[in-house]
Amino acid sequence: MSAQRIIALVVAVTIVLIGYRYWSNGNVQPEGIEVPDVASPAVIPAEMPDEEPATENVEPIPVDQAACLTLKQFEEVPGLVQDAARMESVAASGAVLDAFRGLDDAALQSYAEQGDSAAMLVMGANAVMRAFGKNQSLAIEWLNHRERISDLDLGNSELTPAASLALNDAAYWFYEAASHGRLLALQNYGQVRGRLFGGPVGLGWVGQEEYDALSAGEKTSLVPANLYAQLAYDIAPALREGALGDLTRMVPESSIQQDVRRNLATEFAETLAASGLPPISVAPTATLDVDVLFDQLCESDKEEVLRRHGLE
Repeated sequence: MSAQRIIALVVAVTIVLIGYRYWSNGNVQPEGIEVPDVASPAVIPAEMPDEEPATENVEPIPVDQAACLTLKQFEEVPGLVQDAARMESVAASGAVLDAFRGLDDAALQSYAEQGDSAAMLVMGANAVMRAFGKNQSLAIEWLNHRERISDLDLGNSELTPAASLALNDAAYWFYEAASHGRLLALQNYGQVRGRLFGGPVGLGWVGQEEYDALSAGEKTSLVPANLYAQLAYDIAPALREGALGDLTRMVPESSIQQDVRRNLATEFAETLAASGLPPISVAPTATLDVDVLFDQLCESDKEEVLRRHGLE
């Protein structure tokens, strides 16, 4: 299946997908900013069963030769609905965040301190808004990928002490959200940590000279947001199944990245165990021939999905 079709499929069925931002600071990585490190909770990788998980074999929807599936009909394929629904509990975005719109900081923090992982996400996003002088009303829009902060993705400027402290708070809450089940918040955590410490060199994952000698793909694999997103799939391997799983295999990997991920997964597990939090598990996906299903879409819907996302 082509990359375009995989991405179009994920967009069409509203699976929570994380956009990989290819962040770069040029040939020289900025120095790491000295701020107190985040005490990061950890997650014990869920044990996978010895036997193969039961999966649902979903047959393609029969269509007449003169007919095709509209996007709405396509979205209602039972297996695709199941694959989207199983992501909701681990997502770092979505309608669940709307319950926290307009809450003051004290009320939001109260929910977060009671263990509400969605409130933790909004706490982290609010801190990101503070760091870059944005109105906190944009926090949920940012989490839902409707608002972008260019200085967070591509910033080369030195952070002020206040901005550094705010991003440190954001990292804490994103890690808390991940450890309480919102596992895909690890990408947000990596994004913030990368901005705080200047990328893989500032984080101590690789030396500057070694980094400079890497290929473009290897450098992309070490973008902190990319690496932490892959870490989430290490912790909950079932996330690699289904249409989203196809996307994860498109992200560049490298031996250096894999070594870093192993170390972070161990740290993650140890901290979660110390916190007494349960392991994170994700339901298995239905078995789908997504290429066949995509081919049943009406041509106009295929073209429109690709056009909207710049994939023509």
